Amino acid sequence: MAEVQNGWSVQGATINGHAVELGTNFKEACVLEASRKHYSNFRVFVGGSEIGTTQAPATVTAGMVIEVRPYDKAGK
Repeated sequence: MAEVQNGWSVQGATINGHAVELGTNFKEACVLEASRKHYSNFRVFVGGSEIGTTQAPATVTAGMVIEVRPYDKAGK
């Protein structure tokens, strides 16, 4: 997802299809997106692959395609 600005190629990042600023705290961005969507439980995918809490990067970096998906626990 590169876009050209003033002759420079800039790699962006998205979360659920919306642009997110590079360098943003990754976990905070995911929690904020889940809150906006009213997800009490959620999973996070980067580039189509699910990642766990321990695998989460510190910040959002260029080219990341992040998805926050709802997750319902059985019996709830």
